Amino acid sequence: MTFHQLTRRNSLVLLAAATLACAAHADDGSAARMRQKPHPLAVPNTHPPGEVDKPELVPFVVADPRSLDGIVVDETAATLVGTWQYSTHTPPYVGLGYLHDQKSDKGQKSVTFTPTLPAAGIYEVRLAHCYNIRRSINTPITIRHADGETTFRINQQEVPEHARLFRTLGQFRFDQGRAGWLRISTEGTDGKYVIADAVQFLPVAANLRGQVVDAESGQPVAARVTIQHADGRWFFPKSAAPGGTAVDYRKDRPGSPAMHTTLSASPFVAELPPGEYVVTAERGKEYLPARMQITIDDHAQSVTLKIRRWIHMARRGWFSGDTHSHRLLAETPNLVLAEDLNLAFPLSHWVTGGRESAVVANRIQAAPNASTSTSPQAIRVDDDHWIYPRNTEYEIFGIDGQRHELGAVVIIGHKTLFDIGAPPTRPIAQRAHAEGALLDLEKHSWAWSLMTVPVMEIDLFELANNHVWPGPFQLGRWTLQMKPPYMQVETDTNGYTEWGWLDYGFQTYYALLNCGFRLQPTAGTGSGVHPVPLGFGRVYVQQPGGFTYQNWMRELKAGRSFVTTGPMLLVTVNGRPPGSIFSDAQAGAPYEVMGSIESRRQVDRIEIIVNGQLQQTLRPQSEPTSAGGYTTPLRTTVTPTGSSWIATRVFTKHPAGRVRFAHSSPVHIEVAGQPLRPRRDEVAYIVGHLEREVDRHRDVLTEGELAEFESALATYRKLLPE
Repeated sequence: MTFHQLTRRNSLVLLAAATLACAAHADDGSAARMRQKPHPLAVPNTHPPGEVDKPELVPFVVADPRSLDGIVVDETAATLVGTWQYSTHTPPYVGLGYLHDQKSDKGQKSVTFTPTLPAAGIYEVRLAHCYNIRRSINTPITIRHADGETTFRINQQEVPEHARLFRTLGQFRFDQGRAGWLRISTEGTDGKYVIADAVQFLPVAANLRGQVVDAESGQPVAARVTIQHADGRWFFPKSAAPGGTAVDYRKDRPGSPAMHTTLSASPFVAELPPGEYVVTAERGKEYLPARMQITIDDHAQSVTLKIRRWIHMARRGWFSGDTHSHRLLAETPNLVLAEDLNLAFPLSHWVTGGRESAVVANRIQAAPNASTSTSPQAIRVDDDHWIYPRNTEYEIFGIDGQRHELGAVVIIGHKTLFDIGAPPTRPIAQRAHAEGALLDLEKHSWAWSLMTVPVMEIDLFELANNHVWPGPFQLGRWTLQMKPPYMQVETDTNGYTEWGWLDYGFQTYYALLNCGFRLQPTAGTGSGVHPVPLGFGRVYVQQPGGFTYQNWMRELKAGRSFVTTGPMLLVTVNGRPPGSIFSDAQAGAPYEVMGSIESRRQVDRIEIIVNGQLQQTLRPQSEPTSAGGYTTPLRTTVTPTGSSWIATRVFTKHPAGRVRFAHSSPVHIEVAGQPLRPRRDEVAYIVGHLEREVDRHRDVLTEGELAEFESALATYRKLLPE
């Protein structure tokens, strides 16, 4: 390379040496800089030698580009278009300094870095730039690679993640030689400096490159990807695109593993040892999964996993949610897209100690969720995928540092930070409801659950809770002592079976409905704690007025919904949606239940529940659809004798005998003079349980805290039939 001017070179070398003197770690920096030649077309630096705005960042300067790994192209070897100026004022940087565009002639300047790559393959591309508030927030980057060109923008005010100097732009496939390049341009960066310094190309030891696409459109889609070796080992891919995200999930409970990566809609790469693998791509409930068997040997492999929609619920006006999530807010945008979940409620606060503030004793204290600056506003990911970030769980395991289990309640959609503890629970409930939040009975068998329903005026009941997983049921002995004898739920030597646990929840829900508590069903996975993906169990809410966060919460509260772990249950009663109330109904009038079940697998049975009793079992024929699913018609008549509620539940056939179900919200029928009455065995069990709870808490809770249990007990006693 030729010199631009001898004086320019001398001034830059002197300035570099002066700056380097500030860096105690750079023993041979001066020699390295003396060997470098500034770009002949660049304007010299104008800052005095040694003048820097952030002396504490001088140690991050890399004096010799040759000391870096991989293939490094410094600005001295780049192709310049337009006038660029050297500077060393803002460390860190690579080599002699960095270039900036002087904030002039915007859109007419560029810097192109062209590496000489020794071999074809996948390379991680990293860009060096210094940072401060004077930098461009939307610098255009174009990368030419073996698969075409990729253009995007970066914020050069952000701190680069690698030694405060280099930021990863993505992983790309390049041919051998000089066919690939990276270009920084200035278009659209008015008023801020664009920085050009160095580009690093790091070979990636990836022998699998893949992409998940929609089978119909061919467009990339976000998805959950699982890679498993024939010997059972799990492997986790990484995103290979600028701005792409990959969130690993590793919950390997024996017999029920959840070992996967949720990926944004971009290519992925993985480093795999030789062997046989199964690669699986899934995306929530509305897509058919794609699976491929591959063999990894000495050659790199490329796979395209095509997943196909068998139904599009949003186009039918139904939008899904998971009301109990332990995933971090920072990773939730990735998750809602990869799981095609329309609305998520990641916990911002989680307290497990009795009487402790949910803010002070927050178990998510170290996570971004806990920030007091989190705005109580729904966060848009795209038009159909949203997040509400302020949600709290009280899950009380002890009082005053001593083990004394009470239970859990999830509050979704509150506005303020809850700086109060539980017990007592009523002040929490009153504040939550005043803020438009909903209270979710996270599980029915906690010690305090039946107390909280009347005292806290619970809104939601998780028919699919965080013990419901894709893998085999594992928690059969949890709260086994709570099993009501009258329910006759199924158990085996391990405790509850999968059906036994679900049936226990169903029957508890039915008993509370019969007691007059109009709870609406919901689903919460608790993903982040157990081996279950976000949205495995989800609640679909009908949105006749269009999907918004406010509409969704309002219709969830109204019961315009169904819960599912698989099939879609589209049902009406006398033409009205779930959650409807038939006031001033006539005794003995017929009610027509009709609709359809749309499912990935054939329907096994449809059950009509009236006042908690199985009234009808239907086994209609499922017909295949052109999209790869099944449709099953439903039409039957129910004739209640008095005030009642009617719900529909459906079960699909599963090759492993697992239970996959959907359950509608109930419709309520009000007949004057004939109020709904609970059965004696239902209320007697609840009363007996609360009597035992009052005795258990007597020497632990304060008088005011114990009064909540006594108040609930009095409420249920009044419901005991004569």
